[in-house]
Amino acid sequence: MNKALQFIIEIIRVFLILFIGLLILGYVEQKIIKLLGFTEFNWTLIFIADLLLIYIYYKNKLQFTGWFKSTHNKALSKSGTRFALGAAIFCFILGIVTNIIL
Repeated sequence: MNKALQFIIEIIRVFLILFIGLLILGYVEQKIIKLLGFTEFNWTLIFIADLLLIYIYYKNKLQFTGWFKSTHNKALSKSGTRFALGAAIFCFILGIVTNIIL
């Protein structure tokens, strides 16, 4: 396959990963949040947290198993991973707490 076709297939793969990942994370988070007894929460912040988690997983694992091979592929640094993970946790907690405070 040529590079252009590999790139297009990889883009489709990224969208499928996002779609399936967001479905799974959203379902699990919804069950956990309802189990904890919260009825209102900020889905925007929780969505941002989910995107960050999927980004971390893609950059550190999934980009090396796809169809599009590039010399520019490299994993996030440990500090970058920790920062993004901390931001995701912060967004998730803030998404739950904002409606309680306000």
